[in-house]
Amino acid sequence: MNPALQKQFDRLEYVRKEIVSHISALQDHEYHGRTGQKWSIAQILTHILTSEKLALQYMKKKSLGIGNVGNTGPLERAKLVLLKISQRLPIKYKAPKGIQEKTPEALGKHELLKAWEEERENLSTFLNSISSGNEKRKIFKHPIAGMFNAAQGVAFLREHLLHHKPQIKRLISSHKRKAPVR
Repeated sequence: MNPALQKQFDRLEYVRKEIVSHISALQDHEYHGRTGQKWSIAQILTHILTSEKLALQYMKKKSLGIGNVGNTGPLERAKLVLLKISQRLPIKYKAPKGIQEKTPEALGKHELLKAWEEERENLSTFLNSISSGNEKRKIFKHPIAGMFNAAQGVAFLREHLLHHKPQIKRLISSHKRKAPVR
């Protein structure tokens, strides 16, 4: 894999593994419970998985005509900086309509973890398939910011995870506070 792609992939995978470690010991009622939040952990992770699947599907489709796709440049680098800032602000964003429509009912924990692992393997395989000279091609589409290259797309997926991580941690904490004392 191209070193820039590998770096972004490794950073994304690190955050995924952190989240998995936080949720692995959760009981079903904690994983599916909302405790005052709009979404449960199950719903958040199903949303994340769906976002990642759709992103990979789009990149695969776009890469079929990669010779007809332009390269990224300073504009895309600037847009990515703005996206990163937007994801790190404590602002709630409504999921894009296309993602909302394609997100299934919340998956069970074991089903989700297995699917997420498989999706990561698919992403790794795809990133490995990007030939030298095509790393800067615009194949990732953000619903608002537009087109990015694969490394920038993976960087955004990481920011998306980091955006939801505090939400997941708050839900875990609220479940722990409500746990009965033994």
